[in-house]
Amino acid sequence: MLKEKLQQAEDGSRQRLIIYSLVIAVILLASALFMIISLGGFWQQKTVVVPIIEEPTQAPETGPDPNAAPETTAVDLEAKRLEFVAGLAKYEKNSEVIIATAEFANWDSALQIRLAKNKDEATTEFASGNYGPALVALNQLLEEGALAVQGFEAAYQESLDNARAAYEADAVAEAKLYIARTLSYKASEEAVRLSEAVEKLQAVLDLIKLNNVAKVENNTAEERRLSAEIFALDPARVAYGQRVEQIDQQWKDARYEVVIATGLSAFKSRDLKKLDTAADYARKIYPAKAETAALDAKLVSLKTDIAFDGFVKRGNTAIEQDNWKQANENFAQAAALKSDNAEANAGLTLSADILANLYEIQAFLRDKARLSNEQVAEQATATIAAAKILASLSPSLAREIAELEQAIVDQNRLVGIIVISDKLANVFVRGVGQIGSVDRYRIELKPGIYLFEGRRDGFKSKIVKVEIKPSDVLVEVRVIPDERI
Repeated sequence: MLKEKLQQAEDGSRQRLIIYSLVIAVILLASALFMIISLGGFWQQKTVVVPIIEEPTQAPETGPDPNAAPETTAVDLEAKRLEFVAGLAKYEKNSEVIIATAEFANWDSALQIRLAKNKDEATTEFASGNYGPALVALNQLLEEGALAVQGFEAAYQESLDNARAAYEADAVAEAKLYIARTLSYKASEEAVRLSEAVEKLQAVLDLIKLNNVAKVENNTAEERRLSAEIFALDPARVAYGQRVEQIDQQWKDARYEVVIATGLSAFKSRDLKKLDTAADYARKIYPAKAETAALDAKLVSLKTDIAFDGFVKRGNTAIEQDNWKQANENFAQAAALKSDNAEANAGLTLSADILANLYEIQAFLRDKARLSNEQVAEQATATIAAAKILASLSPSLAREIAELEQAIVDQNRLVGIIVISDKLANVFVRGVGQIGSVDRYRIELKPGIYLFEGRRDGFKSKIVKVEIKPSDVLVEVRVIPDERI
């Protein structure tokens, strides 16, 4: 509707400009015609008339009439039109976006209707080309719209404040009435939160009555339960939350006293399990208290003797089972409890020595190919000699020694290698030496991985990777470069 009226106003403005242009053209045409007729009459005179030249008289200067109405130009009309369009957009953005809502109607529907009517009248004037009256009506609409929005916001805030005051006074009916009105104006986050609290208010008040009864009856457990429920429903009632903390603290102190008494009794009866449980509870309740530290000290004293005997027993059992890792762990824990105990230290030393020998031998066995190296083989042989001293105490160590001895033999036996070439290539073994230009040649190498390479001018080098195993008897290797560069 508004767009149609704005379009009609623009069409009217263009029509008036066309009319003004036509009127001016007619006036100019009439003036030209009059001058032509006058000149024609002058040339038809037969006698020459000599005009009498008189001194020109200067007409008195006159200024513009101050009482005359100012002439409206097309520029003025366009300026007023643009001013109206901008003002209307401002009203729609700042005021009407609120005034046109159902919430505003809940506050003052009559005012909503009147402002809509005023806007329609202003746009109607504008569409008719009456820009002056349209601007007057629009300016009044802007002022009234701003005041209406201010009044609406004030009404919302007042209703919200009343609802909060009624809620804080525990007035359930009044709080419900005011919060319902507030939500009809604006369902803001604050109003919604207060509405939720108001809905719980009656339940909170009922719990408060029950809580007062529990206090009179000295029923601490029931008082705590009810206080917790009240605080959960309404966190603003801080006193009930504090009461919960107070009761919890009283119960905590009472539990701690029982735990300490139980722990001391368990220490006297050498009941490690009960003492351990009591000390654990004490640490959870009050870890920094002196009573907790004293109970821990008694627990350590009792645990040391019991644990030491257990570690030594398990260590000896592990030795019988040839489980030296388990034996070492148990004797290490026993020695940690009693560092000057001879049995614990002897078991720890023995298990550590056997484990060290096992680890060294297993390191050689993980990469048997290294044993083909003379220096590595010598190191392995020395390790075997040192380990044999303890082999009688550990069947597993004896087996590892025997396996390593056999691996040294296997990795150092020579395997026959037949190298086949074409007598044109120069053949050599990387890391070993040159064979030369041969067609068939026998060499001997220890087990391992070797690279045979054949070189010939004009051809790409031929590289052959060969793995010689200890079980091999004779291996053929063909090295003939056959790919031209």
